[in-house]
Formats: sequence, C-alpha cells, structure tokens
Amino acid sequence: MRFPRTTIVDVHAGPVAPSLVFAGHRIESGMYKDHVEGAIAVGVDGLEGDEHSDPEHGGRDRAVCVYARERYAHWEERIGRPLPPSAFGENLTTKGAVEDDVTIGDVVAVGDTVLQVTQPRTPCFRIAARYGLKDFTAWVWQTGYTGWFFRCLEPGHVRAGDEIRLLEHPGHGITIGRLNEVAAGFAFRGPIDDAVLDAAVALPELAVAWREGLAIRRAQRAALLHHDQG
Repeated sequence: MRFPRTTIVDVHAGPVAPSLVFAGHRIESGMYKDHVEGAIAVGVDGLEGDEHSDPEHGGRDRAVCVYARERYAHWEERIGRPLPPSAFGENLTTKGAVEDDVTIGDVVAVGDTVLQVTQPRTPCFRIAARYGLKDFTAWVWQTGYTGWFFRCLEPGHVRAGDEIRLLEHPGHGITIGRLNEVAAGFAFRGPIDDAVLDAAVALPELAVAWREGLAIRRAQRAALLHHDQG
C-alpha cells in the first residue's frame, strides 16, 4: 500500500536527562521530550535541540522518529491508563499512516523538509522502564506497532498540522510492517519470510545498521538450516 494522506498531530524534541529508573538505577534517556510550539528546524542529524542517550537511537539514518497516533488506543487499553504525548519518545506523532502503509525508501515532503523512510523504530528497554512494565518492549515487537524513522534528505522546518506528502514510492513492497514480522520471527523464534529477508538485505535505502544486522541473521539462519539438513 502507498503512504496514505498523513498529518503531524504533535512535534516533540528535548535533551537527554536522568529520567528513568531501570533495575534500581537511574539512567539517562531522551524518552521524555518537550512539546514544540510552532516550527522547528530539521537537519540531517534530527530536530533542533533533540538528543539521544544511546548512539543507536540517533544518527543520520534515524534522524526523525515517528509514531502513529492510531496505535495509542491499543496501548491504553492494554495497560489500563492513558498515554502522555510523545508516549514512545517520538519526534512526530502522526495520523494517517501506520507501519503496513510505510515502505522503506518512501520519500516524503513535510513542510519545506524532504525525508526518507529508513527502518522500523527498534523498541528498547527504556519503553518498559518508562511505564514500569517489564514486558512492554516485547509487546511492541510482537504487535509490530513500532513506529519508524526518517533520514533527512533536504533540511527545513516542520510543525504540527503539516501534511506528510508522498513524493517517491519504490516498488519493492518491503514495508515497516513486513520488516517487523521478520524481526519478531528472529526475536521470538517464529516464522520468517526468507524472500522478505533477502530483499531487505539488498535495499540501499534501508538503514545501514538494519541492513548489516539482517545480513548477519541471514547468514546464521542459512548455516543453521544447512546444519539441520546435514
């Protein structure tokens, strides 16, 4: 499916702070972000003033984190309480597109900024720590309700209310949702679509870390299958 008409509901950015407690220790995190009023600059390294406590959470392939507002209802029902704004530490909370609608390599215009879809958002232990629910990170993987990342192709500004307009749509069909299914298969020893795995490893638009990680997983899987058949 092609990226549907989508708008930005909220924009958030903020510094790293010792804001979470995990295993009895206070840890730094960028999960708690500040609401942005008006326009904010977006460059190749992300939104102005936005910080990441872990290098794996930032970088040019992960410049802008997005989460669909449509997913909030599922989590609010599951955990039995309302979620705050930027509940998953996302920069852009959107309405319109979810993971199955978003294809690796989609190029979009937002305000006067041009962005490109690079990878699923990889949920980490900080999500579980934020809500005091040890299984929350696993739940995100299992549902595939992860959100996704953009890289910035042309710097500019974005604001709440901006429409996200599709400019280019690749024809390979590897969506955020399909990659999440592969990742969940590895994480929980479930079925893996080898055709999707092979195609993903060959995608130049896919974030380098994901491409390299999937290539390693594919080699390990091939070796295991060879061993089992031998």
